[in-house]
Amino acid sequence: MTLTLAENWLVARQAGLENKVPFVAAISLSAEGRPLYIKMAPVPGFTRKAVFDWATADLAPGCIVTSDGLGCFAGVTDAGCQHRAIVADGRKPKDLPEFNWINTVLGNLKTSLGGAYHAFDFAK
Repeated sequence: MTLTLAENWLVARQAGLENKVPFVAAISLSAEGRPLYIKMAPVPGFTRKAVFDWATADLAPGCIVTSDGLGCFAGVTDAGCQHRAIVADGRKPKDLPEFNWINTVLGNLKTSLGGAYHAFDFAK
């Protein structure tokens, strides 16, 4: 699915640790800076090719993508998107207002899933 209504995307990533699936999450913002859409997708890893494939499939060419500056996000420019990297450089999320909505949505989703599935006890 390509979300063509969006011009600005904020992209987040989840590290691929043991028992975790690497994924990217993108949130589309309105002109007023409010969230419109979110797209989350698993990726094989945080490589330029994986991000290119994801961006080609899920982002409209020419959209503006803001990321945390991880090298693999250069793949969005290969897919025809504009890229704006903001390196966190050890700053806390509250010091990065550009990522407020993506952090809020991911935090709410994590809390919701944790509350819904708290009774399951999976062996790791």
